[in-house]
Amino acid sequence: MKYIRVVSIILLCFFMVRCAEKHQVSVTSLLDVLQESWEKRDASQSAVISTALIELLVITPEKTMKFLVKNGDITSELMRRMQYDVFTDYSGKDKEQLRILKENAIYALKKCACKNKEESDARDDLINVLNRIEIRSID
Repeated sequence: MKYIRVVSIILLCFFMVRCAEKHQVSVTSLLDVLQESWEKRDASQSAVISTALIELLVITPEKTMKFLVKNGDITSELMRRMQYDVFTDYSGKDKEQLRILKENAIYALKKCACKNKEESDARDDLINVLNRIEIRSID
């Protein structure tokens, strides 16, 4: 049953992020689902949700930053675990895709128009964390 739940969350995150790219789904709705999933997550789900949050930073940095500032516990854990949950290639086949995701996230964050000092500080912290991350590959 746990396996089915993990696969369901993976598919849901993938589908919703792709729809958000095409503006067919409200980003706010997706962030609400991710927040609810975050509160009930286990270790494997954490990686999926974290990756979805980084992908949303690329697509809609302003809305995602607003969400992350509002949910500081998620932001702290995301930054603490990002190296392992998002930017480690466990299959040995995705290193280049992860490098591109990292570069796109940094670029989007640098272009992000933050509304206040809290968002600006969180953005700068995320950029610093991303700059220190090295994509690792585990075969």
